[in-house]
Amino acid sequence: MPPEGPKPPIGAAAAGRHADVAAAAARLHRDAVRRAWAWVLALALAVMAVVALQTAPGRRALDAVGTRGQADGFTEVALVRDPVLQDGEVAFAFSVHDAEGRPVRYRWTLTTSSGTGTAGGDLPLRAGERRTVAVNARVRCAAGEQRMFVGARVEPDPAASAGAWVPCPGGAP
Repeated sequence: MPPEGPKPPIGAAAAGRHADVAAAAARLHRDAVRRAWAWVLALALAVMAVVALQTAPGRRALDAVGTRGQADGFTEVALVRDPVLQDGEVAFAFSVHDAEGRPVRYRWTLTTSSGTGTAGGDLPLRAGERRTVAVNARVRCAAGEQRMFVGARVEPDPAASAGAWVPCPGGAP
């Protein structure tokens, strides 16, 4: 048997590094890959949770624990019958819907662009109730006006109002 010659280096030694240096580099690479996969998994779970909370059962669960809060209420005012001006008297009807989620005592007033009409009243409504108010009132168009705005302003929310323009007698339509 011939004498055994030197063995060629393998692994890290072949690359000119000691074996413990190569093992440390491999460990660092393996740890970095594991951390990257952990972040990808955490991000995917977070996205799935957000998507699940957008579904109807998810929203119900959020409501059950009180995280979504109460929806803001509102007052709905709409014309039921357009204003008609005849012989100095305007006639129209409007409805008020209390969607505040609580009983509210509304105060309504007739509004005109010339400010000559006077009418109004109280309208107490229970939560969710809707009522129609018929208005018949004397109004007068300002001199030289061709049309006049007529409507109802409902308070406590003055933005809740409804009305329409009507032609003045003798004015062009």
